[in-house]
Amino acid sequence: MEKARVSHPDNPCGVLDFLHWTHEWNNFHYPDAGTLQRSLTLMKEAGIGTVRIDFLWNDIEPRQGTFDYAKYDMLVDLLVKNDIEVLGLLDYSAEWASSCGAWNCLPKDNALFLAYVSGVVSRYKGK
Repeated sequence: MEKARVSHPDNPCGVLDFLHWTHEWNNFHYPDAGTLQRSLTLMKEAGIGTVRIDFLWNDIEPRQGTFDYAKYDMLVDLLVKNDIEVLGLLDYSAEWASSCGAWNCLPKDNALFLAYVSGVVSRYKGK
């Protein structure tokens, strides 16, 4: 028997999923677009309408002034294609900008954080 697929565009429920996790420290949890698509398909089948993901500063700006949006462009495009809304969190410090040299300390200069936030918001506004 084939499963019925039900779309819930007005579903107020969402999930937190670490779709951005493609790091050595988490065993490359989502290593490619196929793995991501499988998870998004399962979310849609479960009626999920929103996914919360972190837009990690250290991923996006690994060195001051050097921005790499490729991973997040792919994630946002896949979510939009699957009619899943994005609740994006702009968080954690880039190691180079951190007051202690680690991701979990405040930035040494809030202007650096503001530049990262402005770039991310400009790029993904409306998505």
